[in-house]
Amino acid sequence: MFVTNSRIPATRPIDNSGTSAGMRERYVRNSKHDRSANRSSEWFARLSVSATALGLRYRQSLLALLITLFMLVAPGTADAVRTPAGTSIDNVASANFNIGPSAPVSMPSNQVSIITVELRTPSTIEFLNYVPFATPDEEIVPVAVTGHSPSGSDTGSFVPLPVPLPFGSTVPFDLSGPLTLNPTNIYHIGEPVFLRTNDLDQNQDTLLAETIVVTVSSAETGDSEVLLLTETGPNTGTFTGYIPSTRDAANTDNGMLSLVEDGTLTASYRDRDDGSDVSTNAALVDPFGIVFDSITGQPVNGATVTLTDMATGLPATVLGDDGVSSYPASVISGQDTTDSSGRSYDPPEGGFRFPLIAPGTYRLDITPPVDYIAPSTVPTADIQSLPGAPFAIAPGSRGEVFVINPGPAVNIDIPVDPVRTGLWVQKEANKNQAAAGDFIAYRIRVDNFNTIDVAVDVGLTDALPLGFNYEPGSTMINGVAAADPTISADGHTLTYTLGDLPPLGNVDISYVA
Repeated sequence: MFVTNSRIPATRPIDNSGTSAGMRERYVRNSKHDRSANRSSEWFARLSVSATALGLRYRQSLLALLITLFMLVAPGTADAVRTPAGTSIDNVASANFNIGPSAPVSMPSNQVSIITVELRTPSTIEFLNYVPFATPDEEIVPVAVTGHSPSGSDTGSFVPLPVPLPFGSTVPFDLSGPLTLNPTNIYHIGEPVFLRTNDLDQNQDTLLAETIVVTVSSAETGDSEVLLLTETGPNTGTFTGYIPSTRDAANTDNGMLSLVEDGTLTASYRDRDDGSDVSTNAALVDPFGIVFDSITGQPVNGATVTLTDMATGLPATVLGDDGVSSYPASVISGQDTTDSSGRSYDPPEGGFRFPLIAPGTYRLDITPPVDYIAPSTVPTADIQSLPGAPFAIAPGSRGEVFVINPGPAVNIDIPVDPVRTGLWVQKEANKNQAAAGDFIAYRIRVDNFNTIDVAVDVGLTDALPLGFNYEPGSTMINGVAAADPTISADGHTLTYTLGDLPPLGNVDISYVA
């Protein structure tokens, strides 16, 4: 930028209108030296005016420079394509002026250079699936025909994938308008996998819907597909696409992603201009629910899990993965299940699954092995700190009614509590130290940790420290005044009769000595 800090002062013209004739005559009779001085003043005045014009021209040059820079960087201008990073934008201002009768003078400024840089933005990638109706998480998402690379190279060439089908339908999606999609992390084999990547620095042409490359893969099948995602519109920086899924044997780079039950689907994206910008995400494929120990986190085999249709109160109608074969509404955790077509479903330890059910309201009824009880009473926060966490604790995990909507799959794990046997006694005092004559308040808690059986005729015997005597009338049981205990002859042993304790019941005794 060229700036003038000062301006040459202009010489004002001489106004003789107020002078006398004599004075004017004397002025006419100026010597040759005076006339030369006058010519110098005239020249100086011209120079001053030219210098003023020079300042104006500099300001005009500066304005032209700013306009040029604005046209280079402003969005929505006629040339919306970005100037490549590393480009030097050079500008030199020039001032043209006259000094007296001599030839015009041109005075260039110093050169001002600006080097363009690329502003990097972090990327994200996520999975979406189709929902045919409105949900709280539903989004209206434009999706263009997606390309895939038959060579597996991220440089292409890319060929268009067929427009996918909604699961269970023979009519392809209409991509001329946006689709209703939900973020998800669970897929059913056979439904299309939709992807969305946000990377604002790949929005390099504000007038064009651009493309990026994403890779999706399955570790279990070894299949991998390289996809070309398209921007959802000019100047959005959001890119979407899809890949059909199948249970057929893996055939890498064929435009179909081969998956298996209880598998994992991975999507990855690397910014082609910034190798440090990498985004990945993972989704589950037909995950099995798990019945597990709420204390150890270990899977529990042998639990009977029944899916009940709340509309009828009867076992639900369940179909196998093919959408046709019938499937049992009651399964045993950790054991194989076979549908009516003879297809076998092999769950992991503690696993269970109901492949396809109609939208509706359901409940999971569970009969655990004899050494467990359900529903669990262990807080979810404690469960999520166990080995194997996080667990899918959701409505249905503890016998609650839950809703199945069309679209996204649902994953539910079931915690069960181990049956704990025996009584547990704890004693505490209100002081750590006492002097002679002090009173000490004692509290004793008795717990029945058996989750099934009643503890019958529970009695408590407590021995007082040497030198202590029970204070008559001080006993309280569960916060209510109670009869004094039976006291031994030496006064040191107290015996309470507590009666029966129910499963997981407890009693609280306090007294003063």
